Amino acid sequence: MRFMTPKDRHNPHVDHPGISGQLNRKLTALVEELIQCNIDLHFAQKELEATYIEEILKSHEGNIGQSATALGMHRNTLSKRIKALKIANHKS
Repeated sequence: MRFMTPKDRHNPHVDHPGISGQLNRKLTALVEELIQCNIDLHFAQKELEATYIEEILKSHEGNIGQSATALGMHRNTLSKRIKALKIANHKS
């Protein structure tokens, strides 16, 4: 399965089978669990962003440029997000 990139999100011609199905069900279950645990939206967003960035960095062996491209952002922006989110040891 190919996941949606940030650029794809704004492209009505990109078809992503499963995005609205299985992934949506998993996301809904996660959100329900966060609500039950009284996790506020701001905290959940930060945790999701940090985890997402960490996983992208792992998949690109810590390469900031490749990770930034995969995330659809400039490498300087990614570096600032890494610092702001206190993501440690992003090199594999």
